[in-house]
Amino acid sequence: MLDEFQFTRLVYETLTEFDENLVPKPLLARSWSTSEDGLVWTFDLVEGATFHSGKPFGASDVVYTFERLTNPEEALNGTSFFDAVAGVKALDAHQVEFTLKYPYADFLTALAINYGSIVPEGATAESLASAPDGTGPFLLEQMIPGSVIVYRANKSYRNPEAVGLDVIRQETVAQGNSQVSLLRGGQVDMIPSVAPQFVPVLENSPGVDVVRSNGAGFHSIYINTSDARFSDARVRDAMRLVMDREALAQIAYSGLAMAKPDNVILSSNPYYDADLPIPAIDVDKAKALMAEAGYPDGFEANIYTTNDRHGLQPMTVAYAAMLEQIGIRLSIVTWSNGDLGTQGYRKKELVTFFWGLQLGADASIAPFYESNGSFNGGASEPPYFSDPEIDALILAGKTELDPEKRAEIYTKLQELTARRGYILVPYETPLVVALSDKVRGFHPFPRGFHDFKYVTLV
Repeated sequence: MLDEFQFTRLVYETLTEFDENLVPKPLLARSWSTSEDGLVWTFDLVEGATFHSGKPFGASDVVYTFERLTNPEEALNGTSFFDAVAGVKALDAHQVEFTLKYPYADFLTALAINYGSIVPEGATAESLASAPDGTGPFLLEQMIPGSVIVYRANKSYRNPEAVGLDVIRQETVAQGNSQVSLLRGGQVDMIPSVAPQFVPVLENSPGVDVVRSNGAGFHSIYINTSDARFSDARVRDAMRLVMDREALAQIAYSGLAMAKPDNVILSSNPYYDADLPIPAIDVDKAKALMAEAGYPDGFEANIYTTNDRHGLQPMTVAYAAMLEQIGIRLSIVTWSNGDLGTQGYRKKELVTFFWGLQLGADASIAPFYESNGSFNGGASEPPYFSDPEIDALILAGKTELDPEKRAEIYTKLQELTARRGYILVPYETPLVVALSDKVRGFHPFPRGFHDFKYVTLV
């Protein structure tokens, strides 16, 4: 998934993008205005931008992109981020108007997410798969899945000074010690995500800079409530009460992770509720809840995980041992991350997953907990769980434009989702990037895929 996001960040562009403080700023839209009721947004687009195919960028491309994204028959990824969009039309060649179904406080944030990448009018999934066509600063030159991706500078980019690298070569090196050796030896210039056990080595390596971004992601255990056992809140509560989060953080991330109270909003988010308590461990109460639910002797189940994400598999093994205290006996099934996403996630009873930082308040919680959220079923899959009270609060958060009232809504949402236990979040993880000290102008993006505009090598 991160490879896909990195690809879109280099090859394609969105109407807005995030600055170093994760605040939306202009990109393909150079300015905008909104009506007093927040329902109509007018965007003035940049002029002189072209797609890699040579086609000039204009308003018709924006209209086409968002008509695809909001067309339920297309079933594209990330459509729930744009649920607020009722329609979009071109006012002239370089001006578009969005009409929203309701005031959406995070609209500029949603437009900056990779799912909103602008494609040329008439493009199809098939045409883009064979010939990616964006307005971004780099062109895709070569892709060998699972091995290497090569990007070459777009010499026709409208801001030539922004393209300081001729070639970006992204290679898959599975072993962390090999990554470290290549960086220390000067064969590569960057490790975009360092395995936690190698951080101390790199911090003490000459010629290497280590940059850490806290609140960059989290590990989770999805609970499928279509399974009768896990639809019972008492079973989910029992599962929470035997979870030693501090121990799991240490096991999975060598002490770099921070224990969390089942909260998908990260500490890097301004709406994060730092006062939300971590559940105390209470094995006796957990056993009593299991008995009340009709499972005094527990039961057997499968949990699906992967070795492709730092710490997920060790966390799963450790948590399975904790659950044995209340009779829940898990068989651990280890798949590739790709299979986990396509065959496990939203299908199996218990699935572990890594998620990167979601930006904005709404995007940090709605995709995970809303009934039609992109990470909970979306428009094309049955949801893992559906909770009308949570849905109502999420809609209230989307539409509330007063910052103080909005903060109250998201505080209540964090309290409620932590109690309901649909997703277990034992800890959040940092992003650690290691790079050669020859790299200039690089600023890490906490989600793990980076913007290489204005980056140079000396």
